[in-house]
Formats: sequence, structure tokens, C-alpha cells
Amino acid sequence: MGEANASTGANSMQPYRLRLTGVPAVLVVSSSTRRHHLDRLVESGARVTVVGTPVSTDMARAIAYHRVTHHDRAYCVDDLNLTRLIVSATGSATADLARDAEQRQVILLESPANMPAPHPRRQRSSVARGSVALIGGGPGAADLITVRGRRLLELADVVIADRLAPRSLLTELAAEVEVIDASKIPYGPRVSQQRINELLVQHARAGRRVARLKGGDPFVFGRGYEELIACTEADIPVTVVPGVTSALAAPAAALLPISHRSVNHEVTIVSGHVRPHDPTSLVDWAALGRLRGTLVLLMAVENAGCIATELMANGRPPGTPVAVIARATLPGEQVVRTSLAHLSDSLLNEDIRPPAVIVVGPVAGLSPTSTSWATIALKMTQPGQFAD
Repeated sequence: MGEANASTGANSMQPYRLRLTGVPAVLVVSSSTRRHHLDRLVESGARVTVVGTPVSTDMARAIAYHRVTHHDRAYCVDDLNLTRLIVSATGSATADLARDAEQRQVILLESPANMPAPHPRRQRSSVARGSVALIGGGPGAADLITVRGRRLLELADVVIADRLAPRSLLTELAAEVEVIDASKIPYGPRVSQQRINELLVQHARAGRRVARLKGGDPFVFGRGYEELIACTEADIPVTVVPGVTSALAAPAAALLPISHRSVNHEVTIVSGHVRPHDPTSLVDWAALGRLRGTLVLLMAVENAGCIATELMANGRPPGTPVAVIARATLPGEQVVRTSLAHLSDSLLNEDIRPPAVIVVGPVAGLSPTSTSWATIALKMTQPGQFAD
């Protein structure tokens, strides 16, 4: 079952690091259970079912985001029928739950009522109070955050975290750290940018060390500069910690270069959250259609079909290779190879959902063999390359 490091019966889950790809797991929650428990189980690769009523707003958002099943009721013994692991995140497991797990030989992990004890380094913090750190959390996996970002996160009094930030890191914070969910779910619940700016200033003015944990890099389509402006105008000291952007990391995790000798000499990173021809769009799609190099599209899953049509209408051959990387660096990562003409159908057939990175260009047709890139390079010199 992976590296659960637990035997049948009740076990401590603090801290817990599990690799549970494909393993069915039940998470029992209460109204005070925070979303970090669900985030961590999902990141471990488990197929999670949540049981409990009522749930906090924080947990409800996590259930909606991860699209997991939620039984809005109290735990019952039938919940153990299709699982090998049950996690009680209510502070303590009931006697019935512990007995049932023992009888069914299901692993039971209990979450303590309190979060982890303060990290010793917090006592020796050199980070000024009343300051903000804008931290790029990296492309997804928790261990891809930078060393500096991890350190400033551990020293924070308040953490304001984005939806795509590495959520499992939040479970390792000290008990007294306040965690604020600043999720912006596409076409769903969201915290306004103005409110996020207000929270940064409010907590810093109260003398707290504030960590703003964002996915990727804070200045790559992350609105981090807006937050820097808000803090600067309020005379709040700010530290910016660059992060590994998914535009570069997602293709690399899929063993795909975004540039390669003799194949391309340019890489363009584009936000695809606004459709071509929309009056609010700032992208010159016609110019991008005339380029021969690599396009890396972020936030483009919803508009991928019309983007592909626009690129082909302006010169990109229909057979141009495309690679789609979803949930990059996380359990359940998907890599889909297709062409520009078939991109929309491929996303639908493979049930690709955000977050995903779309790579368009000859490099998307490469594989790690010595002949692969040579074939692509030869095609680049021929008229009508990738025509079909």
C-alpha cells in the first residue's frame, strides 16, 4: 500500500508523509477540521471520500476543488467497506471507529487536536515583524519550493495561501500560525484581489510577519506585483522570493524541453484565460500564429479550442505538435500528446482539467531519443512542415 508506515489499529499521523497512489481512503471530519488534512491526502495520490457534518467553509472549498465524494452525515461502519485507510481528523477517534477499524483490519490514523509544535527556528527569527514575504511556492510538489521560501514560511505568524500553492506545507506550520485561504477557483468561489491586499496590509500593520504563499512564481501571471504595490503604498516592507514557474517546470517534469538546439530559438509564455478577439485581450494571437517557436499557454484549458483555431488561421500548421501537462509534479500527473488540430478533442477525451500547461510547437513532438530531435529539426527546414 505504499509507505504509510503504520500498522493496523490507531496510529499517530503527525507528521505523516504518505504515498498512496490509487489507494481508497476515508477522511472523517468535524466542523473544526481544516482543509489541510484533505489537501495532504489528495496530494499523496489517495482516492479520498470525506465523511462528516457539518463541515467548515474551508473544508467545503477543498471538497469542491478536489472534486471528492462527501457524505454529509456522521461516520458509520459501512464507510469501511471499500477502504484500506481511514483518517480521523476530528481531534480524536471514537471508540466505535477504533473498534471497527481493528475488526476490519483497516489502518486508522488519528490527527491530534492541535497542529504541530512551533519550529525551534521560530524562536530565533531575524525576520522583521510588520513585514510581508511574497513567496513563490513552485509548480505543485511541496519539495519544489525554494529553500528561502520554505524558511520564510516557517517563520511567519500569518500565511495567506493561494489555491495552487503547495498546501501540504501548511500542515507543518506551528500551532499558533494563522492560515488564511485566499483561493480563486476558476469560475467558482474566489477571494477578491482587493481583499487579499487589505489582509496583507492589515496583518502587517498589526506587527505580524506575513507570508503570502503563491503557486509558481509570484510575478508570472500571479498578480504578485499588485500586492507589492499595495504593501509599498502602505509603507510595509516586502521581500519577494522567486519561485519555479509551472511554465518551465511542467514541461521539464514531463521530460519535455521548451527549447532545443536546431529546433527553436524562441519561447513565448502566454496567458490563455481570455479568449482571442475578446475586447479585454492583450495578446496578439495573429503574431503568435506566425511564429515557429514554442508557445507555453497557462490558464488556457477552457479556451484551448478557440486558441488553436486562431493560431491555425494565422499560420500555425494543423499538425503542429502539442503537449498538455496537467497536475504537473503531483500525484495523478497527466501528459497528453496531440496536435493543434486535435487539441480540443484531446482535452475532452482525456478529461483534462485545470491546472494544466499547454506546450505548442515542434519541441512538443520530441522524445528522449537521439533520433527524435533530428527528425523534428529536419522537418523545420522543409516547406509545409507539420501540415497534417
